[in-house]
Amino acid sequence: MSIKYPDIIKHSNTKYPIVDSNDILGSKEVSTTTDLYTISVRKLRNGTTVFVTDVQTTFILLDINNYSNSSGWETLSSSLFFTSLTDFPTVGQTNTLYFDETDNKLFYWNGSQYLQIQETLGRGIIRDVNNALTLDLESKSLPPVVITSNYTIFCNDGTTPYNPSTASITTGTITVEPGCKVTPNCVFKYLTPTSLQTLPLTTSGTMGTTLPPVNTDSSPYTNSGSFLTTNTTVTQSIFKPKSGLEVVSTKVQFAVGSDSSVSTNYLQFLNKLHAGYSTLTILNETQIKSLVTSQFMSGKGNTLNGIITASSEYFYYCYPDSFGDLMNIIMDGAAPILGAFTKLTPVTVNNGAQVPVSYNVYKTNSPGAFTNNSLQFI
Repeated sequence: MSIKYPDIIKHSNTKYPIVDSNDILGSKEVSTTTDLYTISVRKLRNGTTVFVTDVQTTFILLDINNYSNSSGWETLSSSLFFTSLTDFPTVGQTNTLYFDETDNKLFYWNGSQYLQIQETLGRGIIRDVNNALTLDLESKSLPPVVITSNYTIFCNDGTTPYNPSTASITTGTITVEPGCKVTPNCVFKYLTPTSLQTLPLTTSGTMGTTLPPVNTDSSPYTNSGSFLTTNTTVTQSIFKPKSGLEVVSTKVQFAVGSDSSVSTNYLQFLNKLHAGYSTLTILNETQIKSLVTSQFMSGKGNTLNGIITASSEYFYYCYPDSFGDLMNIIMDGAAPILGAFTKLTPVTVNNGAQVPVSYNVYKTNSPGAFTNNSLQFI
C-alpha cells in the first residue's frame, strides 16, 4: 500500500486547541518507547484520524486518513528517535517515522531516501515561540534577518595575507582588489519576534534551506572550502504564510500569499584610483601608489573636491587603462579643462593582491594650477 505523509501541525502541550478528551472517539497505542515518547493513533468524533506523539511536551499531529488500513487503523511499526539525521540507519524501514532530536524534525523512508515531513500552517494561523497556535487577526510580520559575513582575505598566491587580512560585515559591502582570494564564513539568524511579529516557517538563500532555532546562528556558508574570486551576493530570506484579514471584492477573508524578511550584503572586487600632488614630472609605480588619494573605483569617472596645488606641484590622476581614456574634466562644475592635462605613458602597477594592472596617468601641464577647486573627471 502506498503511504502518503501530509503536513504536520505542532501544538504546545499546555495549549492544545484542536484535540481534547471530549473529541477522542477512540484511541489505539501503537508503541511506547519512554514516558516522554508516547505514540498513539486517535480517532476523533469529527471523523479525523490523527497520529499523535508527545515529544518532550510538544505534540505532533499527523492526519493519516489517507493510509489507514481496512480495520480503520494503520499499524505503525515504531517511531525511532536519533540525535541527528546523520545517525539514521543507512537503509530505513517503511511504516516507520524517524525523529531528528537535534533539529526537531520528523522523517520517513520512501524506499530509497529519508524525506522530511514538511511543516505548514493554515491561512490565518501563526505559531509563537512556545509553539502555541493562534488565529492571527493582526497581520503579524516577521522579525529581522541578520547576516554576519566573515572573510579571510589572501593575495593572488592564496597564501600571503591581503591588507586587511580579515573583514566582517552584517550589512553593506566589503571591497577588495581583483586577484584577491577570499575564504567566506557566513551565517544568518532571525531575531526573537516582538509582540507584533511571529516566527518564520521556511528559509532560502546563500545559507541554504535549513531554518535554525530563533536567535541562533545557522550552519555557515563556506563556498565548499573554495576561494571567492568574483563579486558575490550573500542573501537570506525567511517566509511565512500571510496572516490577518483582507478585503477582496467586498468580502473579508484571510490574507493569501507569503510574507518575507530578507537581509543581503556583498563582496565586490574593484581596482583603485590613485590621485594627488607631486613635484615630479613623471611617476613610477611606487610613487603612483603613494599619492594622497587612493580609493576603490568602478570606472574612470570621479569628482574630487578641495584640490590645491602648491606652486611647484603637479596634479596627477591615475586609474586602470581598461576603463578607457578620459572624455573631459570639468572644473568647479562649469569649465572644461581636459586640455590642461597631458596623458603620459601607461604605468604597470601591482595592486594590493599583487596582480599587475596597467594604469593611465594624467598630469597637469603646469604646476600650481589649482586653488581649492573641484574637478569632475569624465
